[in-house]
Amino acid sequence: MVRHSFVPSSNFVRLHATQSGLALQTASVSLRLSDPHSRATFELDLFSTVHLAEPAFFTGLIADAADADRVLYELLADEASVARDEASNRQLCVPLRAAPALAQLARNHGLSCQVSELDAVCRGDPRWVLADTSREALARRRAQEGGPSLASPLWRLLNAGPGAQRRSAGASALRSLVTSLPF
Repeated sequence: MVRHSFVPSSNFVRLHATQSGLALQTASVSLRLSDPHSRATFELDLFSTVHLAEPAFFTGLIADAADADRVLYELLADEASVARDEASNRQLCVPLRAAPALAQLARNHGLSCQVSELDAVCRGDPRWVLADTSREALARRRAQEGGPSLASPLWRLLNAGPGAQRRSAGASALRSLVTSLPF
């Protein structure tokens, strides 16, 4: 994986035209921060990731994280898939695999799924800490807010027309993205 420099106009992920087609580029940002109480400084590296990529992308991501004291990652997982370690950090405790449709999409394009490539690292390395909410907690919050649940079909959200009772900016953005992809 090539670590791409932060380009302000990139929005962290972009398609770049090359002589052989399109290349997906992701940005990384390194920050040096200081704790206001102890005045200790630390570095924080932020990496944009994607759900589907060439296997080398995920190999490079793992290599970039090899020297980190801690790797915080996002993943909506069921509460039953997570255990807490002695420091109360959330760790995956069951193997994960990509949804069949996502796995098929990856195979069709010679790509790998993020979940498949990172599963063993996330479960096998205590430095990798799940820093996202659970699927159930998100569903509870969405229900309290009156928004679509995780059980709402994606295409229903994407196809919500002008007559729909509830417009969603997220669905509009997702619709634009999905319809512009070269699949």
